[in-house]
Amino acid sequence: MIRSLPPPAENPIPLPADSSVILETTGLSSDQDIVRLIVGGWLGEQGYRVGEEGEDAAYQIHIIVETLGTEYGETFFGMPPVQSVLIPFALPELSLYKAQHQNGYVRLYMDIYEISTDRFIRSTPPYMAETYFNDYTILFFVSFHTTNLIFSPRLGTNRESVETKDTDH
Repeated sequence: MIRSLPPPAENPIPLPADSSVILETTGLSSDQDIVRLIVGGWLGEQGYRVGEEGEDAAYQIHIIVETLGTEYGETFFGMPPVQSVLIPFALPELSLYKAQHQNGYVRLYMDIYEISTDRFIRSTPPYMAETYFNDYTILFFVSFHTTNLIFSPRLGTNRESVETKDTDH
């Protein structure tokens, strides 16, 4: 989501600096609240004051979420895990080749209105981003992944964030 929003130098929002705005989100996704919070933080970094509904503000920004979601696909060649019914033993998955692909997408734009006159100011260009995480296993135990995520997930780890890591040892 954050990748879709441009850096401050490329700001296409045509509002005066330090303007107060109210945000409203619409779209088919149930994740509209997180979109509103992320866009609100981004606008705050741009120098705008983001308020809540009912507060005195000069502008209202409608965030239209066109696409927000993930896709998952898997390719597997090998023997799936086997659980015995009569004898209490199990065989693990034996994969000659296994590929798991997960993609995330977001596309949104904003309509900007002046509250005092209900005048439409303009729409922003669409903000789009895509991310991926692909995990591969070859010949049972050779595993690797490709991703464009900053912090990629690792199974079985309890990763500390960079900011909270204790360096006073």
